[in-house]
Amino acid sequence: MSPRLWLLVILALAGTLAPSRADAGGAETCAQGFFATATTARPESEPQVAGTHQGSVVCGYESASGYSQAAETTSIATPYAVEVQSASAEAQAALLQAQNGATLYRTGELGQSMAGESQYWSLQNPLSPGYANGMGMPNVQPNFIMTGTLNQGAEVITNEAAGLGTNAGNQIQIVTQPGGVGNLGFHMP
Repeated sequence: MSPRLWLLVILALAGTLAPSRADAGGAETCAQGFFATATTARPESEPQVAGTHQGSVVCGYESASGYSQAAETTSIATPYAVEVQSASAEAQAALLQAQNGATLYRTGELGQSMAGESQYWSLQNPLSPGYANGMGMPNVQPNFIMTGTLNQGAEVITNEAAGLGTNAGNQIQIVTQPGGVGNLGFHMP
């Protein structure tokens, strides 16, 4: 395909994928993602939403003022994995809670764990019994709790936390884009 034809395809996709805020770089990224996905499409009978840690980053666009969620975010890349939106009813309910301003929590050990910069959060208070096991936490001695709320326009997905070591995981986690949580609070129990 000639460079001019590619440019026309990219501009056409920009108008479709991000009509109000398209820029050339974003449109090109979305177009590349579209073509990569289109060439490796699964049969219609397979699940349309992959399990935890599968899939590819999908382009979204900023929503109109007053909405928390970027359009149809289905996966978010983190330094550890590409996290994919779960289709479970529990994950869908958690997604709505996060988008509607529910308090998000995380815990960790000073000097060992990420704090406000983390992309991994929970709707469950870390002081709740079984929190570390259900969230698949690493072997740390938690000595702080952070709270926050999803920033307006932040990309977010919800899925089942992966297990780590002896902690089984499988509770619903909130995964955001970097910097996706604001109104941060810090507590040392």
